[in-house]
Amino acid sequence: MEIQLTTKEKDYLERLEEVVKNRTENPNLSLGIMVEQNAENLPDHTAFLFEDSSWTWQSLNQESNKISNFFLKLGIESGDIVTIMMENSAEFLFITTGINKIQGISSLININQRKQALIHAFEISEGKWFIIDGSSLKAFNEVFDDLNIAKENVFVSNNLENLEHPFRDLRKILDEISQNNPDTTFKSNLRDDSTYIFTSGTTGLPKAAVQNNARLLNPFGMLALKLTPKDVLYSPLPLYHSLSMIVGWAAVVQGGSAFGFRKRFSASEFWNDVKKFGATCCLYIGEVPRYL
Repeated sequence: MEIQLTTKEKDYLERLEEVVKNRTENPNLSLGIMVEQNAENLPDHTAFLFEDSSWTWQSLNQESNKISNFFLKLGIESGDIVTIMMENSAEFLFITTGINKIQGISSLININQRKQALIHAFEISEGKWFIIDGSSLKAFNEVFDDLNIAKENVFVSNNLENLEHPFRDLRKILDEISQNNPDTTFKSNLRDDSTYIFTSGTTGLPKAAVQNNARLLNPFGMLALKLTPKDVLYSPLPLYHSLSMIVGWAAVVQGGSAFGFRKRFSASEFWNDVKKFGATCCLYIGEVPRYL
């Protein structure tokens, strides 16, 4: 018996077949590659909107390149891990994209973890370098003495309250770094590990789910939402979780669309954000709608 598909279902399957065909023929693909391609093909198109500011694909690529070139100077090699403990910010996207362009792995720490759960997350990440934002400094300092980490390998980003710390200021360092594309970007392939995303730890200590480039660039979000450069996807969710990072941001990169987001979920500002960003679609988890 032949299954009758709707027009929308046929369109979805056709787009899926095209994606699979392209990736089979060209396994050298990553989020960093696609960002660089978007910067070339859509340089002045908005890549993301964060709170009251926006960045084009070109500006995103340039800021990400600073991260790439800095870590290359540090001696990063393919498969090296950079552990990141940051709330949502523009810098979060610069850092994770920049690390991806040099075949590094971003280990994304849940900023709500504390004490033993946080120590565990850092230890199993096996990071070589560490990036902490100002909002997470207090929690990080509480466990620092329990971690086998050299201070010179810790970088602080977005220290908006100018909190005192013994670590290195990433923003000042990046002022002197080239924004040119690194030579490494197109050396990536779909099999390379790209990201560690942690479970919430509700049944024990958090576990790291390894995402390679193929999983990170899962076409489900882009295809299901039919994202194009005309769309704006709004996510009120944290980027250290898979829904926002994979179904959200990575889908936007594949669609050449725009990504709207904020530091943290706000029920009172949700619809204001949708209007401000001109969102055509939104991400949510089960709990979100009942707060709206």
